[in-house]
Amino acid sequence: GPGWRTRLARTTLYPSLLRDQRGLLVGLLLGIMAIAVVLHYGDLLPVLSEAAARSPVSLSTRQSLERILFLLPVVYATIVFGTRAGVAVLLAAGAILLPRALPGLGRTDHSLFETSGVLVAGSLLVLWVRAQRRELDAVRKSETETARLYVQLQESARRYRDLFENAGVPLFACSSQGTIVAANRECEELTGRTRQELMTMAVGDLLAPGAAEKQKESELQIQRGEAV
Repeated sequence: GPGWRTRLARTTLYPSLLRDQRGLLVGLLLGIMAIAVVLHYGDLLPVLSEAAARSPVSLSTRQSLERILFLLPVVYATIVFGTRAGVAVLLAAGAILLPRALPGLGRTDHSLFETSGVLVAGSLLVLWVRAQRRELDAVRKSETETARLYVQLQESARRYRDLFENAGVPLFACSSQGTIVAANRECEELTGRTRQELMTMAVGDLLAPGAAEKQKESELQIQRGEAV
């Protein structure tokens, strides 16, 4: 829903946040990659291989965690730094995984499948995050345009009020029923009534006795859409 997208935009996509915390973000990215590398090649180190043999966590679980740790930096880099960074991290993950398929390093039976799976899943995640970023960019652009139009509307309304209020001739506005809804200072001076008094009156109240009926007829013609 839009809630999590809004939080994503506010917490990860604003350039000011990236400028202030770029070093921390890059360090976190490299840290996750380092943990994934240690898990992937840990059995080549005697200390880690002995610990892995005694670990209650099964090999399949460790391999699943390893793949997730390789995919997390891909998603993280795409969200924070953009599509190119996500692709670069994905290629780096593939380069780290691929040597296990070479003779002499072991696990050659499934390492190619494992590497292909990470690359395919990472590519799909990059495309998904890219689509979300584009949607967020479109929303922000729409919000910016709406704010700009609102400011223009407010400025136009202010200019209209100033023009109406400071006009050198009496001006008033009325509803379709002929009730006065606004009047300027010149209209107050001409009629000798305050603005509040005028807004309790109808247009016909300001006309000469003979003109009131003609005014009502004109109002009816306007309501029927006829030319006056």
